[in-house]
Amino acid sequence: MNKLNITTFELLFNYYSEILLFFILIIFFIYLCFIYFVYNKTNSNEFSNKFNNKFSNKFSNNFNNKKSYKNILKLSYILFLIIIISFFLFDLLTYIDFSNNNIIILQYNNKEYLYNNYGNLINLFNKTESDVLIKLFINFLLIILFVLSYDYLINIKMFNYQYILIIGFNLLIINLLIICVDLFLFFILVEIQAFTFIILTTINFKNQFSSESSLKYFILNSISSTIMLSGIILFYGLYGITNIYDLKYLLYYLNISNNILSLHYIAVFFTLIGFLFKLYIAPFHFWISDIYNANYMINTVIISTIGYISLFYVFFKFYIYIFNINNFEMYYVLLLLSLMTIVISGVCVMFESNIKKIMAYSSTFTSGLLLFNLLNNEYISNINVIFYLINYIVNIFIFLILIMPLYINDKKTYLDNVENLNGFYKKNPIYCIYITISLLGCVGIPGTSLFFSKLFIFLSSIDGFDINFVYFIMLCTSGIFTYLLRILINMYFKKSNKFNSFRKINNINYFICFFLIILVCLFIFYQPYVYYLSEFIVSNI
Repeated sequence: MNKLNITTFELLFNYYSEILLFFILIIFFIYLCFIYFVYNKTNSNEFSNKFNNKFSNKFSNNFNNKKSYKNILKLSYILFLIIIISFFLFDLLTYIDFSNNNIIILQYNNKEYLYNNYGNLINLFNKTESDVLIKLFINFLLIILFVLSYDYLINIKMFNYQYILIIGFNLLIINLLIICVDLFLFFILVEIQAFTFIILTTINFKNQFSSESSLKYFILNSISSTIMLSGIILFYGLYGITNIYDLKYLLYYLNISNNILSLHYIAVFFTLIGFLFKLYIAPFHFWISDIYNANYMINTVIISTIGYISLFYVFFKFYIYIFNINNFEMYYVLLLLSLMTIVISGVCVMFESNIKKIMAYSSTFTSGLLLFNLLNNEYISNINVIFYLINYIVNIFIFLILIMPLYINDKKTYLDNVENLNGFYKKNPIYCIYITISLLGCVGIPGTSLFFSKLFIFLSSIDGFDINFVYFIMLCTSGIFTYLLRILINMYFKKSNKFNSFRKINNINYFICFFLIILVCLFIFYQPYVYYLSEFIVSNI
């Protein structure tokens, strides 16, 4: 085998999981479109005769039957779930070396040859060991979500091929976004991801609030994206490159004049504004509570966990390479914004009773706390940020998964308000205990996994900031505990409303929820391993 073939294989080896996913989703897209096309045509009077001439009567009758079409959709859903599981196992078995506890990513020896022949691809994507771990984490969450959400999608009448395609396309975009190292490509991918979230928000088109929220998201996202694009263009105008690795080395070794340095900080500031909007940092946070509330619970889970961790991970990567703040004015602006975010979210959550909005303010608080710790600009602080992020996503994901199947029969709607949980312990004590355990983990009660993450965040902040800042943040954190107390009081001590009768949860969901609660408990005892993974991610990013 000649040198060219070896190099080409090595180049494709690191990316063939993404390439394979791309082609599988294309085939799946064609298959679903064909099913939908045949179903519509066979149910139209004009086409029925022509169709029966081309196909067998048995095949035509199957598609004329709505029950058969639903069975085909069910098969397609299972097939999509198999694709996600296969993709997860493919990455797990390909990149993880279990015998040596290592991650296999091919390192290229002939860099000059690769840049001469594949420079465009190398400048756009670069998969690292950290990217592999984040991808596996996201795919694992997505598998659990769709295993549990089959009945939920049927009940909300969203069990269709369009929704499956949107989620599949979003999965591909997220996997490309994680390994992206080019500013322009990142902008394109993150806008496509935002567009898919807008579509998910507008799926509930009968709800006027959903349409209003999606329109607000579209307008505000367009404004922030315009500002971000201006910053990226300014980066390219100053240095002629948009690869974050090249920018890092250029800024490290190049002596930049004061005029160019001023323009550099303007480019950083504009690009950061787009990030701050997408990460719900105040004063760009006001839209997120409406988006969470307007969505179905399954879409809220996707946006608040899978979408959030992918975007924050990319922000974390870009921050380390090109956003590391050395300008005191910009440093204090970001410090003020992070503290403002913590205060606003801590206060707003105390007066909120909608569960989705509570989760929105919880995500806002997390973004402010992580940004505050990132400004410390120390290696240990970066590790604590990833450590906190992983623990937060796991706990909030499990809590939302437990809330998602709770359907109120009398109101004919799914649970969305804390008051609907009044007396829930008497109706379903086992499931109420599940919710309690996950809720304690979300808030960070001492002894839970998120408590250790907050403790490390505060300890690292003491070394880099004034102690009064840390006391102030700890005071704001007490506001987060209020929604825990309110939910617990409603579930255990308040009388239940006779009109709030919940639909019975099926046995499969019960079993998987029990497995998730066991996972939360084990997560507490395996915190040293989680911290080691966080350190590994920071070291290899």
